[in-house]
Order: sequence, then C-alpha cells, then structure tokens
Amino acid sequence: MEENSLIKKWKRDYEFRTISNSMLSSGITVLFAGYNGILGMKYGIIWNECICVYYCLLAILRILVSLSAAKSDEKSIADKNRIYMISSVILILLSLSLVGPLALMVMNKKHVSMTMIPAISMATYTTYKVVMASVNLKRVQRTKDVLLIQLRNINFIDAIVSVLTIQNTLLVVNSSADRQDMIILSAISSVVGLGMILFLTTWNIIKSRMQ
Repeated sequence: MEENSLIKKWKRDYEFRTISNSMLSSGITVLFAGYNGILGMKYGIIWNECICVYYCLLAILRILVSLSAAKSDEKSIADKNRIYMISSVILILLSLSLVGPLALMVMNKKHVSMTMIPAISMATYTTYKVVMASVNLKRVQRTKDVLLIQLRNINFIDAIVSVLTIQNTLLVVNSSADRQDMIILSAISSVVGLGMILFLTTWNIIKSRMQ
C-alpha cells in the first residue's frame, strides 16, 4: 500500500517528482564522475580528472538544493531566495573553474590509445542529460518555486558540460589523426558552452534580484 501511495504521489505531485528525479540524477552523476576519474587516472587525461571533481561538487550542490526544496513549506520566500542566490554564485564559480581544464583539453596534443567504449558511454550519458533537461524545462514553467527552477538550471548545466566531455573524449579517441579542424571546433564549442552556462546563471541571478 505504501509503495502504491508513493507511485501515485510521484505521478500527481510535480514537486515530489522533480525532487525525486533530482536525487536519482545526482546518484547517476556521481557514478559518471567516478567513471571519468578512472579514465583520467588510467590514461593521464587532466580533463577527465578535473571533470570528476566538478561533477561530484555539482551532485552535492544538487542534493543540497533538492533537500531544501523538499522542505520548502518550512521556508519563507526570503530563505528560498537566499538559497537560490548562494547556489547560483556557487554555480558561477564552478563554471569558471572549468576554464583551465577546457584550455588544457583544447591544447593537449598527447597521443592516447583509447577505444570507442568511453565515447559511447559519454554519448549515452549526454543523451540522457539532454532529454531530461529538455523535459524539465517544459514542466518547470508550471511553478514559481525558485528552488525547483534552480534544479532545472543545474540539469541544464549538467547537460552542457556532458556535451563538452563527450567532445573531449572524441578528440582523444581521434588523437592519431590530423586534429587541427577538431581543435578549432572544440575551442569554439567550449567557449560557447561555457558562455551559455555563465549567461544562464548570471541572468537568473539578475532576474531573481529584479523580482
């Protein structure tokens, strides 16, 4: 009976469903972070080592925001806005911390013999994140809860960074070929991706302050 009750609540309660999905997503992110850590240590790829730490921190932030959203009835609007602002600043700092690893990713010309398995794994994770972020974008428009909106923002940032990660993996897999065109494309897409993250986070902070 209790299990059926939880399933019904998950189907009917958007807030409960969002928080539950967010917690599940955090667990998957931690597993993906560990996978990147293993690849980084095995092949000596700095990007994967850095992204392992980044994903772990992002997962922790998502969990903390999720727990706060779960207790949103106990919090005032001012408390929610304070949590939103603090988490937004943390997101900006985390995004800026990717500048160094991104530069190393683009400039690193070390040959690494890697199979297509990591690329397929990254592609699977990226597809999952992009789909979930797109679904949440449509659904979150029903709510004005800033903490649920922040979870949507974190999902989008996760999806963007996963695209950069698979991009780097494809660069490494094709490291034996002439990579000049790929390096240029990687540099452009990295700047665009990081710019999107910073714009999204900064704009949401400004919009929150205006409201």
